[in-house]
Amino acid sequence: MNWHSWQNFLAMGGYGLYVWGSFGIVLLALALEWWAIARQTRAALAEVRLARTSHLSHLSHPSQEIPT
Repeated sequence: MNWHSWQNFLAMGGYGLYVWGSFGIVLLALALEWWAIARQTRAALAEVRLARTSHLSHLSHPSQEIPT
């Protein structure tokens, strides 16, 4: 398609609302996915740090038994 102005490009032959709305929804979904993955990664790393410090504290106090 040939557009003679930015207004024609944005209008997309009368389908601009659907086209740009679809792009907006996809970008929102991608942003939410990125945010959720970053949040889960931070939570997993915090859990690993907690487990590591818990394990190291048991090793530094040999008088305490490690529960089995």
